[in-house]
Amino acid sequence: IEHVYAYCVDNALVQVGDPAFVGCCVERRCDAGAKVITKAYPTEPVGVFATRVNSETGKKEYHVVEYSEIPESLATAKDKRTGELKFNAANIALHYYSFEFLAKCCLDLKLPHHIARKKIPFLDVATGETVTPEQPNGIKLEAFIFDVYKYANSVCVVQGHRARDFAPVKNAEGTGKDSPDTARELITTLHAQWITDAGGVIENVPEGVPPACEIAASASYAGENIPPGVRVPHASYVQTFAK
Repeated sequence: IEHVYAYCVDNALVQVGDPAFVGCCVERRCDAGAKVITKAYPTEPVGVFATRVNSETGKKEYHVVEYSEIPESLATAKDKRTGELKFNAANIALHYYSFEFLAKCCLDLKLPHHIARKKIPFLDVATGETVTPEQPNGIKLEAFIFDVYKYANSVCVVQGHRARDFAPVKNAEGTGKDSPDTARELITTLHAQWITDAGGVIENVPEGVPPACEIAASASYAGENIPPGVRVPHASYVQTFAK
């Protein structure tokens, strides 16, 4: 094993293995890499990549600043020259690590802990019932793999695209945000775009509804191998394309 690709399990649009991203990191002989996207809005609850110079060593280090740890003044700060957010490289947990680099980290390093305020169920001793709080009531200490970036001698950061790379599933169905139904819509919209990009047609689309379909990864990994002019029924699951 020479290379390790890591991703977040709750991202329904992840391209497992991501050959273009991994290939870029390998070609550049990087210790570590990350595919990032721009934030949807300044206070979006995502960590962001940042660099700083170590005052003792003079080395430039890469860090991920968690959304719970970054002050709003920095989260919303803009570059005076471009008008864009200063910290706009959102960490969506699409990571690359060289095996050699990880092995060194495992042997030599201890990662710091981060405070996470959580809603932790507890026992009501008076009633004997389990109480599920509506507000955070406890603290968990968490360690994150991305804290090894500061030890990397070279880091490759690749700009991804939200509509192709990020469909988070963090909330319950029907909440309308980062939920199974919103992830399904992102998948089917992207796959329908693959069909039209290939010169195909999504058939029988109801009026006022965006074209939608889902394509099995065995049929097309990222929009390739779709026959020109193919016709696909709306809201269908395509397992293979007829040759």
